[in-house]
Amino acid sequence: MTQKVLAEPFYFDGRKPRYYQEIAINTALKYITAGTERVLLTLATGTGKTFIAFQIVYKLFRARRTRDGNDRRPRILFLADRNILIDQAMNDFNPMEKDCIKITGEEIKKR
Repeated sequence: MTQKVLAEPFYFDGRKPRYYQEIAINTALKYITAGTERVLLTLATGTGKTFIAFQIVYKLFRARRTRDGNDRRPRILFLADRNILIDQAMNDFNPMEKDCIKITGEEIKKR
């Protein structure tokens, strides 16, 4: 299963991952597909953490990789401590817009 996920191409919108981003993405995916429950990536400001997160999610979605091995798209929770960071992340995750929900107090009340 690891090879299937790693073989998925990166999402390309004119930007390709820098070498250290590619290493971070592939390393995180190796641990995720090996069953590691928690993976922590620590990078400096401006190194593209949201871009890395998007590429990881994109590859997992394309490979239909879930922890239990079912052939479906995984559910992923992306957290940030400020609304402005969520809004910026939603822009990076724009290619997956139909699959993303911004959870707010109003959204919780509706459901």
